[in-house]
Amino acid sequence: MKSENITVKVKLLGKEYPVSCSRSEEGALLQASRYLEDKMREIRNAGKTIGLDRIAIMAALNLAHEFIKLQDEMEEEHDSSHKKLETLMEKVDTVLDDV
Repeated sequence: MKSENITVKVKLLGKEYPVSCSRSEEGALLQASRYLEDKMREIRNAGKTIGLDRIAIMAALNLAHEFIKLQDEMEEEHDSSHKKLETLMEKVDTVLDDV
């Protein structure tokens, strides 16, 4: 069954943008727009960046940086967990070999 698309009005720094999404994604879209709005307000309130387009670009760059940092952290965690698992498996193999 095909998902029904709806138009959601997203408000960023006082300006509304109509965005099409599936009904099931509406909550996630609104959550993302609130997060983006917060980031854009932080940048605007810092007073160093003027203009909606520049604020949006700076927010996008900041969010991309956060995303990449989280990806790197997750990869490091995965590698660490993998190494720990290999060590445990070697210990189990050693104990089983001695039995």
